[in-house]
Amino acid sequence: MYGLAAVRRLSEVEQMAAEPAPAGSTAGGGGAAGLVFEDVRFRYGPDSPEILRGGDLEVPARGMTAFVGASGAGKSTLFALPERFHGPSSGRIRPDGADLADWDLAALRPLWTHPTPAALTRYLSAMAAL
Repeated sequence: MYGLAAVRRLSEVEQMAAEPAPAGSTAGGGGAAGLVFEDVRFRYGPDSPEILRGGDLEVPARGMTAFVGASGAGKSTLFALPERFHGPSSGRIRPDGADLADWDLAALRPLWTHPTPAALTRYLSAMAAL
C-alpha cells in the first residue's frame, strides 16, 4: 500500500517543470560550502505556526553536523530551506557567503548530504556488527 503511494508521488515529481536558474546567477560550483542562517523564520503557510523563529546558525564547510530534536522541532525544515524546497519567511541563508537566491539549483543541491532514516539505520546496523 505505501509503495503505491510512493510510486504515484515519484510520477508527480517527474512531471514537474524544471526550476529555472536565476538570471545572472554567479554563486555555486566551488565544492563544499559553509552555511549561515541569519535571523531565519519559516512557516508552511500564512495561517500556520512558525517552525523556525529567528534562528541564527553557522555550519562549517567541512565535517559533520547533526541536528537532534523532538518530532516537529524543525529538523527537516532546516534541510529543506538551503536546498530551496521552501523559502524562508524572513531572514537570510548564505551558502559560502552568497545569498541563497543567487545560487543556481544545479550547483546548490549537491553541496549537502543528509542520510535518510533507512540509510542511517543500515549504517548503524553495519557498525554494530563490526
